[in-house]
Amino acid sequence: MIDEIIILKLESNKLSSKLKEQLKKNFPNIEPKIFQVKGVLTGKNDGYLTQSFFSILCHNTYDNVALDITKNHLKMIESVKDKKNVLFLEEDSIFNDNFEIYWKNICNYYKYKIDYDIFYLGYCNWPILLSFFITKNIIKPYSPLLAHAYILSNSGIQKVLNYAEKNSSIHIDKMFTKIPNFNKFASNPILTYQNKNPALMTKALDYLNISISNTNFLNSFHYISIIMSFIITFIFIYIIFNILKILL
Repeated sequence: MIDEIIILKLESNKLSSKLKEQLKKNFPNIEPKIFQVKGVLTGKNDGYLTQSFFSILCHNTYDNVALDITKNHLKMIESVKDKKNVLFLEEDSIFNDNFEIYWKNICNYYKYKIDYDIFYLGYCNWPILLSFFITKNIIKPYSPLLAHAYILSNSGIQKVLNYAEKNSSIHIDKMFTKIPNFNKFASNPILTYQNKNPALMTKALDYLNISISNTNFLNSFHYISIIMSFIITFIFIYIIFNILKILL
């Protein structure tokens, strides 16, 4: 399912030995490529200080760091525009310890049915907490955010680049949610996290005076989304059943 791996890395940072080891273990036949960027010297990608908690929840807050991240992701995607099935990682990504087991199941399914534009290995479903099962290890999330670990097919690459020509002043992960007819799928469970909390998430939790790890935070939204899909499905079936009772 993956033909190439490319990692977005800041010049000032070293690639962690843990990520190197995990990539070698999980993808022994693929040599990852490094896409190195300078980055912005100041800022934390947590929006401007005047941004409200509501703006953060709507993912409408961004600063020069966020826009630079978007620009770098787009350059990275542009660099492999003729490729297909490319895994894009940010340098702070870490893999689930049981990655191999779940990944094998995912690849076995897509061996016969390749119809995705983007496939998330890590994501946060927000603001609509709904994720529907395709198989036991593949779900279709309604509004996935985060862009630390995702796979793009060639059609996905072209759709991203075409959309970005006129719509690049936005968080890269929010851009993915706005692209028309963009077929989005994700792993179940989440297979890739970040080794520290994203800046916007940290700022939102500070507003609420809550402390929670990135792993637990993402897993909570992940499983709530799955539960909500079952509740919605049950309600729908219940309504249809009662309508049929009346009609018959």
